[in-house]
Amino acid sequence: MAYGNFTLGLGLTGNSVSVAQIITATTAPVMGALTDAQVLADETGTDGVYASTAGTPIATLTYQLWNGSSWATTVAAPVENDVIRKSVSVTDNVGTPARVFTSDSITVTAAAGLANGDVFDGGTAASSNTNIADGLTAASRPTDIADGGTAV
Repeated sequence: MAYGNFTLGLGLTGNSVSVAQIITATTAPVMGALTDAQVLADETGTDGVYASTAGTPIATLTYQLWNGSSWATTVAAPVENDVIRKSVSVTDNVGTPARVFTSDSITVTAAAGLANGDVFDGGTAASSNTNIADGLTAASRPTDIADGGTAV
């Protein structure tokens, strides 16, 4: 805060107080989970809610990737084990200095595989609940093979 004195004339004096312009987070940003089969836009967290004592908040969202020693802005598609967080820079329409709010980080996980051991595109399977198609080999259930597959 800044304080100042002023004179009204006729010997009257007073003090004035100016209030600092402040940006606050009503709700902080939250980073949603991601798999390596998704893009950053698939993330379902929240970007946060912001307030300003001076004007209308303006938020700019970026994603940051931990590169082993520092955070770097990223637009790349995430891969398994990437550590990513959300960073929101907030100012307002009257030029209040920006504040940056960050979410907790998440670690990108591997995309889920096919259910029940289903194998496609050149793989082999040896489990009893495997459905195999298109020329693949199964070791346990020859009745589940279709389209030219062979049973061992």
